[in-house]
Amino acid sequence: PTPACVNPACSYLKQVKEWRIIPNDVDAIKAAIQTYGPVYTSMYASFPGFGTYNGTGCLTYSGTENTNHAVLIVGWDDDLCGSGVGGWIVKNSWGTSWGDNGYFYITWGSARIGSGTNVITELRDYDPNMTVYYYDDWGWWSSVGYGDGHDYAVVEITPQAADEFVHSLHFWATAGPTTYAISLWDGFNGSTAPTSLLAGPFSGTVNEAGYYTIDLPVPVAVSAGDPVYILADLNTGTYLYPIPYDDTGPMETNKSYISN
Repeated sequence: PTPACVNPACSYLKQVKEWRIIPNDVDAIKAAIQTYGPVYTSMYASFPGFGTYNGTGCLTYSGTENTNHAVLIVGWDDDLCGSGVGGWIVKNSWGTSWGDNGYFYITWGSARIGSGTNVITELRDYDPNMTVYYYDDWGWWSSVGYGDGHDYAVVEITPQAADEFVHSLHFWATAGPTTYAISLWDGFNGSTAPTSLLAGPFSGTVNEAGYYTIDLPVPVAVSAGDPVYILADLNTGTYLYPIPYDDTGPMETNKSYISN
């Protein structure tokens, strides 16, 4: 609730609109780097030679231990580690005295690099007049479902100021692909279907798990103290847990609902 890393002297510059998990696949990671820039990834960094790496040659490790280190893939070379043996160009966080001025080279798949790869794919300029309403202090922390991969969620949001307008709706996709239909409603009693549609449904399919924003074509006026309800119809196919939620940190009651 009160992050220790916040520096109040720094100005807000951007807000995240979209963030995606990239599959641990060489072509998918290449495409993400080409499209969006460097990508976050994790790896196992406790194998012999990593800590003392001096920037010479490509690192290789075939073990399958759990990942324990985060790094940034910035590029690749299909012949980096020998003729026809490709590898990643990676930035570490241990300073410029380590490796090749802080960077290292590693064969694809070694030390489980590529696990948990993700990247911010869309930003917007920070607007001090915009209020972002949410309950998930920790973000998408767990997932639930009823066993068929197609479930529904409703979240109640209560505007706090007069003369507000809803400009966008946001949702998490727990798997790729996810087919979604997101809508905004004015009435809900906690058990039967919402009533009085205000906007949507906005539907489509996203190919990667992650965080997504739907900008409304026409902003919707809402009143202070009068709750509105976001309905998410989510279908993740063979992945049976389409409903994301935050089960860590402060919990709210009578705000979030799920249904089969």
